[in-house]
Amino acid sequence: MRYVHLFIIFFLLSCDRSIPGEKLPASAFDREEFLSRTIDNLTARLDQKSSENDLIRLGNYLNQKDWPVEADKWSEVAIGPHLESAELSTQLGRYYFSIGAYQRAEEYIANANRLGAKSVEFYQLQAELATYNEEYAQALDYVNRAILINQSDYYLYQTKADIYLTIGDTVSGIEFLKRGLELQPRLEDMGARLTQLYLERGENDEALSLIRQMQRFSPDNETLYWQEAQYYLAYDATELAKNILIQAINEDSTRYLLTEKLADLYTQEGKLDSALVMSQKLLAYDSTLIQEHIRVGDIYDIKNFLSRSLSAYRMALAIDSTSDIAAQGEIKVLRKLTYLRELREAKEQLPTFEILTPKKN
Repeated sequence: MRYVHLFIIFFLLSCDRSIPGEKLPASAFDREEFLSRTIDNLTARLDQKSSENDLIRLGNYLNQKDWPVEADKWSEVAIGPHLESAELSTQLGRYYFSIGAYQRAEEYIANANRLGAKSVEFYQLQAELATYNEEYAQALDYVNRAILINQSDYYLYQTKADIYLTIGDTVSGIEFLKRGLELQPRLEDMGARLTQLYLERGENDEALSLIRQMQRFSPDNETLYWQEAQYYLAYDATELAKNILIQAINEDSTRYLLTEKLADLYTQEGKLDSALVMSQKLLAYDSTLIQEHIRVGDIYDIKNFLSRSLSAYRMALAIDSTSDIAAQGEIKVLRKLTYLRELREAKEQLPTFEILTPKKN
């Protein structure tokens, strides 16, 4: 009987190894795809009979997705019979604040306050509204209340830093950005912002240290490459700065921010042919870049290719007819062309004299 059991065990093990496709491959979680699919599914079932919980759930997803177009339908339904919910009223306030309808945002946040809202989201939005209204002391009070509720929410420290930076207190702004980054060390935007503040204040060692820290998490971040280049530019090491940008662009030709910055450096150095190549690459990627059309116009003007310069300025004006720089460039080149034409015409009108040479005997 013992041998029968062993035979069955070995048989099952051999079968397990022979069955193909038993182990499913692990796939990375795509947050954006998940949010889009969930929002689509919930929006499709949305109607006037939707429950308060369903509306709040959908509102949370829409907020995470920065309020896409589906939020319009959600707001129409949420405004209906559910305004006695402090949480839903806060969400509506956040939605209207995000689209710039600040008065409506204040109406819904006031309603949430009437209903006794005490959440982090409520105080966070109150702080942002107060900042918009330039009521900075009130804004700091609101964000401090939110922090008392949740001291581990990095976004609250970012909001507090924004308030201090708005009123010109850079030291406090840096301090609270550091606190937020301590909670979420991988936050690229916050890290890049703090680094830029260090660079602007001449705290270059702190900037480079933070750049290296962020590069461990985001080695391909364009902003970090540029900030590293700025570090070397602070010490007049222009060649090192350019080499960083050139190497990064050679690794990935779609790093257009770095291409633009390299074009700026070439322009400042007077290396116009190199700057022109960079501008043409950028315009091949996006022909609506006004600044690059203007750069091309300036370079061709300096090199005395006036027809090409005029064409570049007019391309810029076709994109933005209010561009003073492009308009001034066009006028300058037209004046040069007019002067050259008048000079040529005057030259053609000069009398010609036949020079007689004495005949030889």
